[in-house]
Amino acid sequence: MAYKEELIQFNIENNTTDCVINVPLFSQSAPSINATTKYQWQIVLADLLCGCWSIIINSQTYFINFDGTLIGLQNGFNNLGFGFACTTTIGGNTFLYTLDNTNIYGAIQTCYCITTSTTTTTTTIAPTTTTTTTAAPTTTTTTTIAPTTTTTTTTTTIAPTTTTTTTAAPTTTTTTTTTTTAAPTTTTTTTTTTTAAPTTTTTTTTAAPTTTTTTTTTTTAAPTTSTTTTTTTAPPTTSTTTTTTTIPLANVNISNTFFAGTIDDVQVNGVSITGATFPLPIGNGTIGTTNQIGTFSIEVFYSGVSLNSHIDCTDSNSVTSCTNMIGAGSVTFTSQVVNTSVDVNILSADSNC
Repeated sequence: MAYKEELIQFNIENNTTDCVINVPLFSQSAPSINATTKYQWQIVLADLLCGCWSIIINSQTYFINFDGTLIGLQNGFNNLGFGFACTTTIGGNTFLYTLDNTNIYGAIQTCYCITTSTTTTTTTIAPTTTTTTTAAPTTTTTTTIAPTTTTTTTTTTIAPTTTTTTTAAPTTTTTTTTTTTAAPTTTTTTTTTTTAAPTTTTTTTTAAPTTTTTTTTTTTAAPTTSTTTTTTTAPPTTSTTTTTTTIPLANVNISNTFFAGTIDDVQVNGVSITGATFPLPIGNGTIGTTNQIGTFSIEVFYSGVSLNSHIDCTDSNSVTSCTNMIGAGSVTFTSQVVNTSVDVNILSADSNC
């Protein structure tokens, strides 16, 4: 007896003509299928040109590299292997969004790129000429051309990398066999075989940013020219040493999901983080850095909070602390571990802890 198996696919469209994805008919692995939780970010089209953004998913930072277009941003988001990205326009503003009941999304940081700096130092020593006249008719002229030394130092900071592995969704095979004997007796036998769903494992490795310094020194030997009498002068030596010191910085991710209110500042060991946008309004996120590496207190300042709310702080040891608050003021989380390997995450939300 022969069996025929077919793989049927169909299109999922999420409320807009540019959000179409092909998914196997019985797939259960696409988070956007039948999802009801919506995450949405307002984007500025001019920020697309840099082609390198980052996003927080499940308290980890992931990097989106794309071709500087809106469609490229969606494809880069989809390639992360989490939710399925769509865009919409509301009141003249462009929004990126995804529907996902499985993963938790945080802030998007635009133009979060790999940085490269190059320093070139060139030292040229002026040539020297010596003329010696003895008893006529002997004249000795010696010209020494000083060497030229060029030192080039290139420093490249490599952004953290993330690797995600997901086991493909299971397949289900149904075989139906019907046997009919002499009338009026009919016997029907149905056999259904289902492959058990495999376990999906996601491994995320975020390497701390590394700095590589390459120094290349080229020295041109100094030739000696002599007329009548040969005189050899040892060339002077020029040495240029460039030392680059990289100050370690830890990332601090902040997301504001208050019903009403702003986050006005975040301080680690009494020092405000740098690079973040404050005050941070509701529905937005930002990323800052701090050079306070160790175990310190983290203080979060807020204002305009009209309902009972709370703030969570997850340190680099993945330990989460929660404090209830309302109105304006600050909350302090003590003994928080801050390092360059794992980001610190701060989340504000409605209701008490």
